Amino acid sequence: MDILLDDTGDVAFSNQPTITASKDLDLSQRLRIRLGTFEGEWFTNVEFGVPWFSQVLGKNRSKAVVDAIIQEQVYLEPDVLSIRKFTSTLDKSQRRYTASMEIVATDQTIITLTNSGNQFIFTPV
Repeated sequence: MDILLDDTGDVAFSNQPTITASKDLDLSQRLRIRLGTFEGEWFTNVEFGVPWFSQVLGKNRSKAVVDAIIQEQVYLEPDVLSIRKFTSTLDKSQRRYTASMEIVATDQTIITLTNSGNQFIFTPV
């Protein structure tokens, strides 16, 4: 169980911090944190997060390499069993990458992940 975060990433409060209610919400939240963290940003573990600056952002990045980096980060979460579907686009003229995937958790729960702008959105299926 984790402390529940709201859509903006802040701690969700009622009268006290709320605890996540399900394993799929736990996993969704951990993936959102992992994919939203730049490698080197978290001072207690500088290896945590996506290598956005060093390997993703910039000119002449290969879509296949970016896809592999995103998928690798998803598989780093211990509750991820597999990625069932994965689609992505890279628009070099707009410098925009979009990805959508269905993640199968170890308890067979399916979570849909899509990115919108610079945020990843998760929906339990």
